[in-house]
Amino acid sequence: EGLIAHAAHHAMQGLAPMSCAVSVEIIATMPIPASWSAKKRQQALIGALHPTTKPDIDNIVKAIGDGCNAVVWDDDKQIVRVLGVKRYGSTPGLCVSVEQVLLQ
Repeated sequence: EGLIAHAAHHAMQGLAPMSCAVSVEIIATMPIPASWSAKKRQQALIGALHPTTKPDIDNIVKAIGDGCNAVVWDDDKQIVRVLGVKRYGSTPGLCVSVEQVLLQ
C-alpha cells in the first residue's frame, strides 16, 4: 500500500484528492513463469492463458483502494464501480485509471 500511495502521489502531481463518486479500472499484469515453454509463453502474451495464481484480484483491488486513500480520493468508500483484470505480460505492473462518476 505504501508503494501504491507513493506512485499515486506522483501521478496526482499536486492535485487535491477527489471528493466525488469514482470508477476505478485496474489492469494487473503478472509475470510469465520463466519455466514455461516458448509456445506457452506466447499463449499467455496473446491472452489465451490467464493467471489464476496469487495475488487474488480482490486483494489487489483492496490494496489500491487503501493505498489511494487521501491521495487520489478522500476515502475508498467513494468507489462505486470497479473493473479488475489480471493478465500475463512481459513487464509486470499495475495500471490504474480513475474517473469521476457523473450523474445520469
